[in-house]
Amino acid sequence: MLRDYTTIRVPATEDERLQVGFGTNDWTLTEAGRQWKQKQPSITSSQMMQNEGFAQDRVPILWTPWSIYAAAAAMFVLYLITFLLWTAGFALMAKQKPSTTN
Repeated sequence: MLRDYTTIRVPATEDERLQVGFGTNDWTLTEAGRQWKQKQPSITSSQMMQNEGFAQDRVPILWTPWSIYAAAAAMFVLYLITFLLWTAGFALMAKQKPSTTN
């Protein structure tokens, strides 16, 4: 869910995504991004990028740099936590004695 919220898919490719801030929240947008949102209140992140042209160097025009890095860091931290929890779960399962039937 976080990946879909903090990245947008480049339409010309199947699996290339651009890291953006946290959606269209005002606290993550620059002045240019807020202007797009003011003109069209229901605008999506993809539509804003389409208006600016899909390129990584255009992203900071719409989202503040700190929010772009914070979104990437949040995704990394959640990935790491998920990896650690799955690893711990499998380690606990490996420690369990197999049940024997008489």
